[in-house]
Amino acid sequence: MSRQALGLHGWDDRSIWGYDPPGGHYYAQLWRNDKPEDPSGNPDIWISSKDLATPQALALVISTRSGQSLARVERAMNLNAAAPGLEAAMAEFAAEPAAAADGKVR
Repeated sequence: MSRQALGLHGWDDRSIWGYDPPGGHYYAQLWRNDKPEDPSGNPDIWISSKDLATPQALALVISTRSGQSLARVERAMNLNAAAPGLEAAMAEFAAEPAAAADGKVR
């Protein structure tokens, strides 16, 4: 079972998400930062279903259950990271000399 921290503001102290290979689905356990810890250790929100076959499906449920925007949840899960190679291409482009309005490279 894989597990990663969920860096979702207001839920980021202990919340996690991951993939359960035997079950073939994604899951999340969310604890609110501002609530005292439950002595049983149970999360405030437990999300697990065989229907959660993609991290994007899990992000949608986390968004709905936590009241956070989908974009914020996706960022917290690093789902909208740049495509491989895009950062390198952007850095290379930024390193090229820029042409001024008059066409001269400065």
